Amino acid sequence: MMVGRWKILDDPDKRLIGLKRAMRNKILRKAVRAGSKPIRQAMKANAPKRTGSMGSSMSVRIATNKKTGAVYAVIGPRRRFQKKGVKGKVTPTKYAALVVGGTKPHAIGKGSTLGRKRGKRIVAHNQRGGLHPGSKSNPFMQRSHASTRESSLSAMRKVIEDGIVEALAKSGGAASTVADAG
Repeated sequence: MMVGRWKILDDPDKRLIGLKRAMRNKILRKAVRAGSKPIRQAMKANAPKRTGSMGSSMSVRIATNKKTGAVYAVIGPRRRFQKKGVKGKVTPTKYAALVVGGTKPHAIGKGSTLGRKRGKRIVAHNQRGGLHPGSKSNPFMQRSHASTRESSLSAMRKVIEDGIVEALAKSGGAASTVADAG
């Protein structure tokens, strides 16, 4: 999963101070949704294509921290997403971290263990079968986030500006004074 943290405005409180918390939350949730869209599209395009389930499971979940009021997006494979594969059901949340971070060589025989730490010494026992050679990391989520950062920030900034102007127009406040405050 990828959690993005963006600093959108120099001082968001100056621009959003006149709005109620519910209105601020509504504007920020729309902005975060708009900003996470290009990242999600890039993740879907850059995801490994072996079965296609990793790319098709990419989704965005928007949440708000109730204590601080911070709005954030969690971008990654959907939980409980399953796709029928060659060897049964494929669940991307089970192996996404292994794809992104890679794996070290490990035993693959039935009941095998590569080594157990007992006290200060490592005891190798119960080695059956061969060793899996490990896999190279494929940080496609981080690459997608880095490549779409600017477009994401500009989309968020535009939605916030439009939301502030719209909210102030509804409440009868002067939109120009708030736009000039930032």
